[in-house]
Amino acid sequence: RLLHPPVPLCALVGVKEIHPAIINNMPNVKRLRLVSRELHEDFPKPKRKPEIKDWDSFKPKGILKSNWVEKHRTVIPAVATVLYEWDEGKDWHSQASLMASIVSNFTRK
Repeated sequence: RLLHPPVPLCALVGVKEIHPAIINNMPNVKRLRLVSRELHEDFPKPKRKPEIKDWDSFKPKGILKSNWVEKHRTVIPAVATVLYEWDEGKDWHSQASLMASIVSNFTRK
């Protein structure tokens, strides 16, 4: 049961020591629900649903599952901002591939 209007869940990931500075300088932070995570923490991802091949015979089971609103307000972020401390001394391509693997951690499997 919803007692308040739903707000999107947003995540700040990595370089956790600067998260408070970012949050304190966001003008509309009351309109968001923010979570702060470490870079290598696993994030829950929605499961990939099977592709519907025949829409003519498809019968939906309902509009929303009973836990859908709660899951999207508290567990699965709508937006994840990944913060990464770029090392100028390291190879560009190795850091770019590391960032690509970090970003892939947030996509559906």
